[in-house]
Amino acid sequence: MTFHTFIPPALSAVLLALGAALAGGAPGPVQAQQSGAFQQAGFGYTGPGCSVSFGPELVVADLAAMEQEALRGGAYGFVIDVQTNIGKLITAPFPAACRPPADPPNELFLATGPVFDYVAMDFGFNGCPVQWGPLLTDTDLDAMEEAAHLAGAVGFAYNPSLGYGSVLVGAYPQHCQSDPSLSWPLYLARGAMAQYPEQSFGYSGCDVNWGPLIRNTNLTAMIVAAEQAGASGFTFQDSLGFGYVMVGSYPSGCRSSPTLSWPLFLKQ
Repeated sequence: MTFHTFIPPALSAVLLALGAALAGGAPGPVQAQQSGAFQQAGFGYTGPGCSVSFGPELVVADLAAMEQEALRGGAYGFVIDVQTNIGKLITAPFPAACRPPADPPNELFLATGPVFDYVAMDFGFNGCPVQWGPLLTDTDLDAMEEAAHLAGAVGFAYNPSLGYGSVLVGAYPQHCQSDPSLSWPLYLARGAMAQYPEQSFGYSGCDVNWGPLIRNTNLTAMIVAAEQAGASGFTFQDSLGFGYVMVGSYPSGCRSSPTLSWPLFLKQ
């Protein structure tokens, strides 16, 4: 197989737009930004409805080191004994029905956004308006997945014959696809190509339920989050990098001016 030598442009800077929210636009309060991709759950993980999938036991230096292990492994969360720094990664989605009381000193932390499972695409990205991080050399597929997880990226390009790769920065333009022979192999998060078209109307005044606020996100990541949740839609404000996944169905016939809410995306 012939691999075309493609060197993605280096990333110069990643700018996060954090202007003021549109008046009346956010579906819920936008709280102060929290650091880290994992948040303490406030409940436990043993009891009725708690069939949690764990990886092997890990001994780490501290909580920050455990977070890095979870990011590196693309984990859905982790548990850690805060006294001994011994913990385990959660390797599958955390059961929604599992909400027993917390059991200190074992603390449960869950991912605050979607967890990316990268799969090879059957198309390329030649001619597509995509942004790439720095070129990674002497790498392999496992290392590329780890780099993408650490960056919170929705995908990456990887040429196995060269051992070169680059992590995708921001969203992938969903409708841009080329002959796969014209670019390096492309890997995107599972669910990234699901269809959630933007609507021409808003949801101000509509009886809609939303999940927790997702920060530092992009359109592709929101599509993946909605697919993982089996949601019928989501709202996303690109200038802020904030979004919410819809809980339940959208009320049929309820429409407002699109200027009165964040952009609305419903599953096709």
